[in-house]
Amino acid sequence: MGFVEYLKDMGTRLGFLIAGFIVLMFAFFIIAIGGTFAMYNPLGYIIVILGLAVGAFGVFTMWYSKDKKRRNY
Repeated sequence: MGFVEYLKDMGTRLGFLIAGFIVLMFAFFIIAIGGTFAMYNPLGYIIVILGLAVGAFGVFTMWYSKDKKRRNY
């Protein structure tokens, strides 16, 4: 496996890691908004659950970057 292929693989992993982190930050933002709504309206709990689902997707994206099988280009 050459150096260029290694760099390509690392770039893909880093991309997935950064994407997962951004999705996670977005999920925290959604949860914060939902928590604010939940004080006044039961609908806020649905928004919190939606935020948790988005957060789970972000964690999965970060895990996928770690566990990705190396490809032979």
